[in-house]
Amino acid sequence: MSGSDARPGRLGAGANAEAGALAGLGLPGPEAGGGAEAAPDPRMVRRRAASVQLRGPSESAGLMDPANQSLADALRITYRLLVLAMIGLGVAYVLSGFQTVAATERGVKVMLGQIDQEDVPPGFVFALPAPLGEVVRVGTGVQNLRVSEFFPNTRSDATADEKSTEELSRTLASFELNPEFDGANLTGDFNLAHTRWSVEYQRQGVRDYIRNLSPADERRFVLTAVRRGVTHASARVSIDELLLDQPDAGRVGVFPSVGVTARELAQEYLDRLGTGIVITSLTRLGTASPPFNLRTNFDAVQTNVAAAQKLIAEADQERFRILADAAGDAAPALLEMIGDYSDAIASGDAQEADGRLAAIDRVLDGGAVVLEDGREVTVGGEAAQVMSRAREYRTSVVGRVRAQLESYTAKLESFKNNPGLLLTNEWADAYGRLLSRGGDLEVLTHPASASVLDLILNRDRDLAVERQSRALEERSNQGLIQDGRELDIRRRTNNFERPRNVNPGN
Repeated sequence: MSGSDARPGRLGAGANAEAGALAGLGLPGPEAGGGAEAAPDPRMVRRRAASVQLRGPSESAGLMDPANQSLADALRITYRLLVLAMIGLGVAYVLSGFQTVAATERGVKVMLGQIDQEDVPPGFVFALPAPLGEVVRVGTGVQNLRVSEFFPNTRSDATADEKSTEELSRTLASFELNPEFDGANLTGDFNLAHTRWSVEYQRQGVRDYIRNLSPADERRFVLTAVRRGVTHASARVSIDELLLDQPDAGRVGVFPSVGVTARELAQEYLDRLGTGIVITSLTRLGTASPPFNLRTNFDAVQTNVAAAQKLIAEADQERFRILADAAGDAAPALLEMIGDYSDAIASGDAQEADGRLAAIDRVLDGGAVVLEDGREVTVGGEAAQVMSRAREYRTSVVGRVRAQLESYTAKLESFKNNPGLLLTNEWADAYGRLLSRGGDLEVLTHPASASVLDLILNRDRDLAVERQSRALEERSNQGLIQDGRELDIRRRTNNFERPRNVNPGN
């Protein structure tokens, strides 16, 4: 059979083989002759195993092996890089849980939405990475806030916050308060005043701060608390107490300082809200001021009050000095005892008055008196000096009288024994004392030719003044004259005896 005849046979055999293979796979084979004939019965078809015969390598196979190898290497490197990147991302994700808490901060560790650790100290701390956990850091440093809500609206003046109250009062001397725009303090006696405040606070309750307060609302909460505290504290004092920061003279009880009371009330408000904020300082900036258009009148009143207080203080000092000079440290107690004695006399209680007087005499005589502070003191000052001189005078009088008594007794015995001798001695003694008086002795010469001598006697004015001055000086040196109360020099100097006519006879 020729080659041309053999090809159809091979094709037929191949077609049969293909059909058998498809039939073995359960697939319909191609229909012969354009598909006009029906498919053969599978039971009548002989089955055999499919086979493939490779006659030799393909021409493109040699070209595809290096490309496939390069692609495989690239995929393998890419896979390894992807694995390393995923490992790096995992490590970075885990390391992101390490955070630093600064020295001026406190932290709270949160895990799965719940607080795991409170008040984390400064330093490194680990928490599960977000969103599984985090470390919430809160600054605990001192925060500052100025409160000018109780002051007139000075927004038109950019430097108003730096100016003192006195400078603003001069600038706003004709200022009229408008409650719609201007702030003020209402005091307990229904007056108005202006104050500015400086607030220092810290976030100390970190847990409460995180739970209950938003950082954006922090300053607003503090400002509200301070305004509330200052308003309530100002309503508890008068206008003078607010301006001078000292209690009125008629106040009963403890004086509530506006700054201290306002801070306590503001802190109570923040604690009740659970903000975790603690106000460490609330101080007034400058001085409080009345309404600026009335400041001149207030200053005049305060000037007069200050002058009156100065006079009162000077009077108290003078009173203390006088009492100290009069009776020393015992003066207050002695003055009180004298007052009790006067009350007893006024009430008509003679027995009580005698008892009070005896107590006064005991103190004046050197007895101790117990003061309110427990000290025992004795009378001093002028009272002690007067009592000392009185005791000395009493001693001298008693001694002089005793000496006179002894002299009289001796002279009486001498007179009984020899009266003439006693008289002679007494006359000589008196005459000698008279001559020894010196300036007090005046000698008058009797003319020998005069048969009649008329004497008009009177004290010499110059000699009288000299004698009186000398006597006063001697008595003053002896401590017997005090402030002219014992002797009136002018009266004694001008009090001369009337002239007497002496006629010894014709």
